Amino acid sequence: MIGIDGLPIAKSSNSQLWPILVYIENTTKIVFPVGIYHGYSKPKNSNMFLDDFISEAINLIANGIVLNNCTKKVSISGFICDSPAKAFLLQLKGHSGFSSCTRCIQVGEYYKNRVCYPYCNFSHKRTHETYIKRKYEDHHIGDTLSRLI
Repeated sequence: MIGIDGLPIAKSSNSQLWPILVYIENTTKIVFPVGIYHGYSKPKNSNMFLDDFISEAINLIANGIVLNNCTKKVSISGFICDSPAKAFLLQLKGHSGFSSCTRCIQVGEYYKNRVCYPYCNFSHKRTHETYIKRKYEDHHIGDTLSRLI
């Protein structure tokens, strides 16, 4: 499992860390960093932020990792992120945007100073295919897809 989120270092500055953490399932409960970004704002581009991680992950998934002269298979089960980090990584609208729902295409409405999603039991679901084809352009930010695909 991969966990990614940003965290401020101090209230007195904009200094922040964006760690990429790994938890190996079905073993000890140890979480360890595989990458850490430091800056005075969120990384500008999620693809650049993830570039080294993705290259290494592709290599580890293809070739495994050697531990104690034994090659272990590597796979990624999932990513653990809060809504703002998920939107950043996937290059999607933030969680308070009008077309930000990652599960359906329902468009939000502005109500009492916030974006709300009225109940609708017939809204179409978003899929991996519609994401790749950028079928719902209002859901995306930028001109590229996330390298996580």
